Amino acid sequence: MYSSGIGGGGFMIVRIPPGNNESESEVWSLNFRETAPALSNKTMFSDDPTKSQWGGLAVAIPGELRGLQEAHKRWGTIPWKTLVEPSAKLAAGWKVQKELARRIRIFGPLMLNHPDWKPLFAPNGVLLQEGDWISRTNYSRTLSIIAERGPDTFYEGPIADAMVEKVRQTGGILSHEDLKNYRIRVEKPLVGTYRGRKIYTTHSPGSGTLILQMLNVLENYDMSARTPVTVHRLVEAMKFAFASRSKLCDPAMCANTECILQMATKEYAREIFHNITDVGLSIPSMG
Repeated sequence: MYSSGIGGGGFMIVRIPPGNNESESEVWSLNFRETAPALSNKTMFSDDPTKSQWGGLAVAIPGELRGLQEAHKRWGTIPWKTLVEPSAKLAAGWKVQKELARRIRIFGPLMLNHPDWKPLFAPNGVLLQEGDWISRTNYSRTLSIIAERGPDTFYEGPIADAMVEKVRQTGGILSHEDLKNYRIRVEKPLVGTYRGRKIYTTHSPGSGTLILQMLNVLENYDMSARTPVTVHRLVEAMKFAFASRSKLCDPAMCANTECILQMATKEYAREIFHNITDVGLSIPSMG
């Protein structure tokens, strides 16, 4: 229901303030997005594209905990257990809030019919609503183990065994070797500027490139007032960025990374700026 959690992954930008007025901030980018299992191939979803969204074949190698582990190892000061324990206690039981209730409704058919989710989100055959009590007992227990023993217990041992078995039972290809070999990427961030201010953001496959592209386009306009014209310009910049999104890839898996870096430059944005008008669409295909 959410694009987060220990079964997923993410990005993180970490800024270490300068030690004195003479030095600059130290900034790092962490990429701990999920990656495809070793047995993946280009045609695995050709027969049924929905398998890229539902079922075991849609499951990638989770990176969330490895990312948090790396950040904690490098910059953390509070004990790992102290950080994770509150989440374990919360998962044991809490009241359903408005946003969770909305998402339960969105995925209603799945929650009502799937044997794994029905006991949690529709325990009496009726979807939980705002204000109802929900308990994720198994998840709470898993988080307690991770809090006590560290992230490695997620990638090896009984938790890893159960995860691989479940994915395989539902048509997936995740393996113990996939979990064992997962690595995050730590690098200097993508850097840009907007009206004299420095911006640190994520490299591809994150959308930092597109953020810089949009800001570079908007830098050519006076955006100080919120008017129909400025909103139109913002929308057009976002449309071009969304079109550029199809060119993004994982640099670790593709050769032509130069074109991705080019999309974040002022020169590239200037070309887009010249294709935007205040009275309509100069390029109909841009939507």
